[in-house]
Amino acid sequence: MIRAGVIGFGFMGQTHVRAYLSAARAGEPVVLAAVADLSGAPTTGVAATKGNINTGAPERLFDPAEVRPFGSARELLSSGLCDVVSVCTPTDTHLEVGLLALQQGHHVLMEKPVAVRPDEVRRLRDAEQSAERRVMPGMCIRFWPGWTWLAEAVRAGTYGALKSLRLVRLGSRPDWSAFYADDDRCGGAIVDLHLHDVDYVLHLLGVPSRVFSVGTRGHLQTSFLFAGHGPEPRLVTAEGGWLDSPGRGFRMKFVAEFERATAEFDLGRAKPLTLTREDRTEDVEIPPGTGYEGEVREFVRWAAVGGRSEPPVTLKDAEVALAVIEAEKRSLANGEVCVVEA
Repeated sequence: MIRAGVIGFGFMGQTHVRAYLSAARAGEPVVLAAVADLSGAPTTGVAATKGNINTGAPERLFDPAEVRPFGSARELLSSGLCDVVSVCTPTDTHLEVGLLALQQGHHVLMEKPVAVRPDEVRRLRDAEQSAERRVMPGMCIRFWPGWTWLAEAVRAGTYGALKSLRLVRLGSRPDWSAFYADDDRCGGAIVDLHLHDVDYVLHLLGVPSRVFSVGTRGHLQTSFLFAGHGPEPRLVTAEGGWLDSPGRGFRMKFVAEFERATAEFDLGRAKPLTLTREDRTEDVEIPPGTGYEGEVREFVRWAAVGGRSEPPVTLKDAEVALAVIEAEKRSLANGEVCVVEA
């Protein structure tokens, strides 16, 4: 039985708490053992912070008599109560908390982005080798129902080759923490939000050779260009950004054109995934839940068999995603197609 701890009890920390509790109810070999936050909020077990995905009214997520609350990451990590931890603190604290967690012998599920700078990711990679523990970046879109369907359809060639792919991720700038108001700390929309789609492109199609981006670091659209052989898609684009005013809602979509069908996903619909073929559009049934639940379950399963192999997502994946974003930043600055140095 894996004993899990969550460090940070803001919106993302509460999301991870829910995911561990959901995994336990589903029969996964995990128990939520501890939660830490500098605010002292875990002492009540009540989740009150709202984010860009509706999680309902404030609720008591756990009983502090059963799930141990701590006032700091260091206290939780030195307690001996946990085998694995989720790090859900602000991005600019990830390196410090991650290094401490590895030193204390924990496997780590670290919320994206792992870091704003690639050199910090490399420091964590060095540390996990010496600690013989691993960090799994929380790239939740790889595990999101509907997006997992798309990956399976592409790899199996179910509807023929993928001809084009358009990804969209837009929303108001997060207002549940002052951290998001500082682009130097959070990386801005290009790192904190658009990173999801960059990672998904890497997961689905591999590393692009070049990128061309237009817009700003707050709202951009990128074309991903692939070199080499094989049935590469003709057009792969991703639009991501924080919309200027609050209250604009959140949009997560894809349109994938295959040789023999077109698939569309829209998080805002009651039935998010549709498939059109031979002039007929039908809903595609997908499992309930979110990518957060999916990534936590995969992390738990990996840790439960010893965590000796590479985790489902690696720090190298995070480093490559940041390298793609660095190329996008250069393209935004000079208006040219830029090479991905990964």
